[in-house]
Amino acid sequence: MIQVKDLVKVYQAGDSEVRALDNVSFTLPDKGMIFIVGKSGSGKSTLLNMLGALDDVTSGSIMIGDKDIAQMTPNELDSYRNQYLSVIYQNYNLFEKETVLDNILISSAISGKEISKESITELLEKLDVANIENKKVVNLSGGQKQRVAIARAIVKEPRLLLADEPTGNLDHRTAKMIFDILKKVSEKTLVVIISHDNDSALEYADEIIRISDGHIDSHDLRNRYYRKNTDNLIMLDETQNIDKEVISKINTALKGTDYRLGYKDKLYVKKEEDNYTEEHIELKENKFNFKLSLKSAWEFVKNNVSVFVMNFVISSLLIVLLVLSMCFASLDTRPAMKTVSKKFNMKTMSLIKGYSYTNDVNDVNSSHFVFLNDDDFEMFKDIKYRKIYSIDMYIPNSSNHDMALGRVTKDNAFGAFYAQTGLGVVDSDIAYLKFVFGENFELAAGSLDGLESSTKLIITDYFADSILYIDKATKKSLQSKDPNDPYQKLFNRVFNGRYEIGAIIKTNYKAQYSYLLDSIKKKSKDPNNAGAIANEVSSSQILKSFYDDVLARLAYGYTLNPNFYDDYINFKDFAMLNNCYFLDEHFEDISKTDDGADLRKDDTLNPGEIKMNKAVYESYFKITLDATQSNFEEKTIYLKHQGYEESVNDEGTMIDELRVVGISTTSNSELLVSKETVEKLNREVIGVFAIMIYDSQDIVDAYNLGYNNYYYTDSPTFNKVFMLFKIISIFSNIFMAIEGLLLVVLFVIVVFSGVKVIKKEEYRIGVYKSLGYGNKQISLSFVWYMILVVVSIFIVSTLMSLALSFIANAIMKNAFAFYMKTAIYNYIDLIKFRFIHVLYFNAFVFAFTAMSIFIPIISIRKIKPNNIIRRAD
Repeated sequence: MIQVKDLVKVYQAGDSEVRALDNVSFTLPDKGMIFIVGKSGSGKSTLLNMLGALDDVTSGSIMIGDKDIAQMTPNELDSYRNQYLSVIYQNYNLFEKETVLDNILISSAISGKEISKESITELLEKLDVANIENKKVVNLSGGQKQRVAIARAIVKEPRLLLADEPTGNLDHRTAKMIFDILKKVSEKTLVVIISHDNDSALEYADEIIRISDGHIDSHDLRNRYYRKNTDNLIMLDETQNIDKEVISKINTALKGTDYRLGYKDKLYVKKEEDNYTEEHIELKENKFNFKLSLKSAWEFVKNNVSVFVMNFVISSLLIVLLVLSMCFASLDTRPAMKTVSKKFNMKTMSLIKGYSYTNDVNDVNSSHFVFLNDDDFEMFKDIKYRKIYSIDMYIPNSSNHDMALGRVTKDNAFGAFYAQTGLGVVDSDIAYLKFVFGENFELAAGSLDGLESSTKLIITDYFADSILYIDKATKKSLQSKDPNDPYQKLFNRVFNGRYEIGAIIKTNYKAQYSYLLDSIKKKSKDPNNAGAIANEVSSSQILKSFYDDVLARLAYGYTLNPNFYDDYINFKDFAMLNNCYFLDEHFEDISKTDDGADLRKDDTLNPGEIKMNKAVYESYFKITLDATQSNFEEKTIYLKHQGYEESVNDEGTMIDELRVVGISTTSNSELLVSKETVEKLNREVIGVFAIMIYDSQDIVDAYNLGYNNYYYTDSPTFNKVFMLFKIISIFSNIFMAIEGLLLVVLFVIVVFSGVKVIKKEEYRIGVYKSLGYGNKQISLSFVWYMILVVVSIFIVSTLMSLALSFIANAIMKNAFAFYMKTAIYNYIDLIKFRFIHVLYFNAFVFAFTAMSIFIPIISIRKIKPNNIIRRAD
């Protein structure tokens, strides 16, 4: 049974309220046909919506068994509409673009009841609309649509069937047929019909509720004892107002005939209030129907093709732009460096620390390198590196006296092929030598035996040939007469008082750089074209590779001695080094200060006012003067010069304290400086280290780590690569801003399109909800829709990103190679397609789409189906 008690429904109309139902109360049986009749606006349709849980109850109760519709949760309301009732709408509420069969089957699909196509065909035949199963609803007449709506309602055999003017659009014959069918249904089901057709109500109703202005006027029950007319008894309806005396006179006149006139029994009598029997109603939670949710999602797509296409095309384009901008904003030098290292066999890179006069890392170079302390090495503890001691590996008779680690040749013009000085001594072991020179490296001369405890160095055949090349141009004292042993005179001697050779490694450099050697020969043979040849070589990648090779391995000495540093500075053969301090510049008169006055105690000398002659006698250090000076008083002087980081002032200089103890009596007067001072200075000088990074994977990390801490490299190839990435990094913030802007635009587009789909599908949502399709199921349908959108975007954006990144990369590489005059950029991927980027931004699209769908769904789920349908209409 159904009990309606004190039911009130109030609608808000602007600032005023309209009471559509006002304290309505009645009971209904478990089965039978109930007509609710009344004029338009009387509240009968509102009452039907209340019974069907299609709209909110303002106050009162509607008891369905032991359940109160007004107190049901959203899930219980969905289950109630799904499992307990069906609704036949006056305006059909069918899906116009779908077939009759699909419209009917959706009801069974939502309810979870299996209904065969044969039973649907049979039902349609009873409704006199046979053979229309596969027709789209949009092509049917109004009468046919109404009968399809009826078929959809009764096919799932509900316990409560609500019908809103079910025959309003049908002719009399068809209407009678519909009522006959509904009357048959009412034998097992409670059928409640909203109608203004009083005649049909009198003919078919088991109960009639008359309503006006939101109130129940009468609730009548069909009289079970009602007598029908006989042939000889003329019965008058009680509504015919004929005086009883008139009837008596007529009957008197009829005496002697077979006819009599009188009142017939009432067809309907007033229904007394039933005693409500509370029955337990079990409302199970609706089951998910994945097939239906997929079908619904596909319908969302078909109904919103233009929005769908616009969404995934524009979103795909935006994702492509986002991917490209991310390539720039988060450009990683590692793949590029790995490619370059592999391409040009660059296994190592030297990294040197210096300082800048302008406090700018870009101004740091080999003219002012500084000491690397324990903190520096700690910074690189996770990087594979080797120490480089800044031992002066000057080649005798060469024109280059610069002992600094760094440039030995020009990187912008083709100069001398052979080095004029070494770049320092690398702290090595056998494993490192194998890494640099190959697993099966060979010696061209000498032996590695005993070098683990010696200060003798291992050099390359290139550096050995550099010594012989310079010697040949001058003294020729080191040239061997034995062609099978060209290096025999390089052993057992100390070069320039700085280093001694213990072994020479074969590198095959002549074959590798034969192009450069041949070019040198061409230049000498054709002096008229020497400039053109030099320019051609200078622009070649082979020259840059050669310079890199020199800076990475060819121009170094290598030691296997783990205690090389301590052994070297204490070894007596190198005493000259231990007590010398070098400056390249010199001034004519050490006895004069800047203003021309005689040198006084505590005076500060400018750079180059003294010249070191690289000679030490016993415990004294000599400074050669051009003017003779006698009776020199012992004093402290201060030497201003380019200094080390810990002593640097704002001008990038430092002041060293020198204790002058006397002047020599040689032909050239010499200042004698205390040994303690010299030892302090010299220990700092030879204690300057660089690091050799020997793992291509770590080169980028080391460079990036050191760059902001005043480290630099002289490698032409690496510098070209790093310069490119520095150029691009300048615009990284711009690309980040572009990414943010594109994400905002993407968000707006996706959310807008999602909201538009929800708005457009409100009608479908309303009908679904009226059929008992719950919020969870509706959300699942939109999840499938969202997945279809994202998958489409993903496929298109992936293909477009792959194609455009390839095209953009080719354009960028060619542009950089052309304008920066180096072929290195032809090997570097500036814009490389990364699948993870596409996934990343498609995840954003997924999130945006979810927000755009679920935010409206959350609001729609609070609105009753009838309101959604009404709003969509």
